This record gives sequence, structure tokens and C-alpha cells, in this order.
Amino acid sequence: MPRKPRIHYPGAFYHVMVRGNAKGNIFFTENDREYFYLLLQETTIHYQYRLHGFCLMSNHVHLIIEVDDVPLSKIMQNICFRYARYINMSFNRVGHLFQGRYNAILVEADYYLLILIRYVHLNPIRANMVKNLNDYPWSSHHAYSGRAKFSFLTTDFVLGYFHNNLLVGRELYQQHISSSDLLETSQINFHSGNQKNYSVLGSDDFVKNLSVDLNECSFSDISLEQIINFVCHYYSIIQNDLQSIARKSLYVNARASIAWLAQKLEVCTVTEVARCFRKDPTTLIEKIKKLNAENATIIELNNILHLLLKNPRTQA
Repeated sequence: MPRKPRIHYPGAFYHVMVRGNAKGNIFFTENDREYFYLLLQETTIHYQYRLHGFCLMSNHVHLIIEVDDVPLSKIMQNICFRYARYINMSFNRVGHLFQGRYNAILVEADYYLLILIRYVHLNPIRANMVKNLNDYPWSSHHAYSGRAKFSFLTTDFVLGYFHNNLLVGRELYQQHISSSDLLETSQINFHSGNQKNYSVLGSDDFVKNLSVDLNECSFSDISLEQIINFVCHYYSIIQNDLQSIARKSLYVNARASIAWLAQKLEVCTVTEVARCFRKDPTTLIEKIKKLNAENATIIELNNILHLLLKNPRTQA
């Protein structure tokens, strides 16, 4: 079944969910959550997006993201790849940390943002982890309540829906989060949206006014992790070989192929690939220049690219 494309336009709001593979945990210590916070801080600065809400559960994450010029796919690929690498290195584990790609729903802010904030923040209560939200430390609820501050989080936009005075807005937010007569969020599908062709949660007018040509919209479903897995499969090597200090041409060519593909698909830079394998970026850049000068190699790389786009989930 073909995967749904990602819609992108500056100012788009998304409800993003990232789940652990086979429902397994993705956070094991407080340091893991703190590292995830660091990734959010770095990416909000680097990619210039706004994070309006979050909740870190044991085996999944909820994020409310408003993008600017950089597509959501690039943001999430960076976060997920770097976090998975951190966990694998920290616990000496191999394999996938996350359950496939992240899930994202384009949300009409004026209709659903306040309900979505409530839905995201109430996750620990629905999971019977706490009875009072103030007892769960790993969500943006504390920032909205005025008890904490996160440099990577924006709260003024949502609080502005309640009142233009910050203190009044926080008080009304507290009433909103504890309201029992508010429209039950269980009636709203925050996991798949309401459109057949792509995930959108909004009114009929909102969907009609998107005026998005899906053939031209900006999206990418290929992650660096998938590129690495695919190239390892193609060259019949294991991922650990790519960090080898041995100067075997097979490993050198595999790393260069990964960097070439990542650059071609605009997944990440050559420098980021080099950092992933603890190699000198200059050496990798020079290798790619040599590959680009070899017609036979370019034909092979384009063949790998074609196969990757047909079946990105192929793994070593």
C-alpha cells in the first residue's frame, strides 16, 4: 500500500507521534528524556520551527509542531535518527528503535489546537500513570501552567487563544485542561485525521482551501537510517563495518554511496553522514567528487536510488 505523502507549507500545524518498535520503550532513563529535550532545542533553532506542545511517554512521543520553510520530514528525520543512534550507542543495542516512520496529521489550528493540547497533555492520565498532571514531569503542561520554562517551547500562541493577558490565559488553560464537559477528545481521531488520501484534521472549508497539488507538495519519506540499511543490504555488509578504521574500498564506497543518496534526496548533508560514521567530512566529500566523475559509478548509484525509492524498507 503506498504511503501517504506529507503536505508542507509555512505555518502548517502538525500533531506528530513517534512510537517504539513493537510497542517497546524508547525512554529508559531520565538522561534519555533530557537528551531528547536537547534535540528539540537544537532543531528548533536550526530548522526554525515552533514547538507548541509535547508529551514524552515511555514508549511514544507526542509533538505539536508548526513548521516554517523546512518540511516536517527533514525535522523528524534528524530528531529520530540522532535519538535512535544515541540509544543504540548508550545501551550497546542494534536494530530499529522506532516503529516505522513517524505519524503526522495536519491540523486546523483554529478548530482543533486547544482540544489537541488537552489531548496531548492528558496522555499520562489516560495511561493511568498519574492521577494529577502536575505529577507527570515530562510534558509541556508545566510550562503552560507557569511551573516550568523550556527554551524550545512556544506557549504564547496557544495561551493567546484563551486571553491576551498571560496570567489570565494560564488560569483559563487550567480550567480547559480539567474541564469535564469539554468535547470528548475520544470523538476526534488524532491518529489518522479525516481524509482518505492524506492525514488532515480540519473542517471541510479548511481542506478545500488547502489548494495543495499533491504532485508538487514538498515531502520526503526516506530517512537516513533507511538509506544506511538499504546500502548495507546492497553491499552485503553490516552497519558496524561503516565505522571501521580499515580502509577497505567496499566500506569507503558504501559510505560514499550513503552520503551521495542522502544529498540527492535532501535528507541530510555529507558532513552529517560523516559525523554519523565518525569520519572526516573532507575525505568523504572528495570521495563523492571522484564518484561523480565516473560514469559507470553514477549509473550504479542511480540504480541504487531507483531501487531505494521503490522499496525503502529493505534492510540488511
